[in-house]
Amino acid sequence: MNFLFILLNLINCYRINEMINLKYKIKELHSKTDCKTFYELLGISELSSSEKIYKSYKSLLKTPSPYPSLTNKEYRDLVITAYKILKNDKVKYDMLLKDKIYYFDESIELTIPKLVWVIFSVILVILTDFIVCLIRSINNKNNKKHLPEMVIKKIFRKLKIVK
Repeated sequence: MNFLFILLNLINCYRINEMINLKYKIKELHSKTDCKTFYELLGISELSSSEKIYKSYKSLLKTPSPYPSLTNKEYRDLVITAYKILKNDKVKYDMLLKDKIYYFDESIELTIPKLVWVIFSVILVILTDFIVCLIRSINNKNNKKHLPEMVIKKIFRKLKIVK
């Protein structure tokens, strides 16, 4: 059961990481252009079909950069990024635009995966301790007086959490 919980948290961290990557690409768009969304960059609406997105993408690749601060190559790279996001990650991108929960501070965003790794590590240590105790008890099953005890239980007993 714990393994499933850990696995789900790791998957969730991966999804959060994908959202962070999308967010940085949006920040890059905002820093280089006056467009608010990749839809605006491509000159299409949010309800546009994939065919219309592709046509707009192809036509913009042929045009020079309308932004004086961007070279033609930088503009093409930005258009390619917009197309890839709207082609592959449109649902996530739309969710990111609509749901303000993903606009929280980066320091918090980076602590969530770290927190999951800490929880994973603690659970792994407890599980390892349990397995070692189990192996010792199997080896000492004839000697009932000296059964091994989990290290974590000894620690809790010293802290007076468990009797």
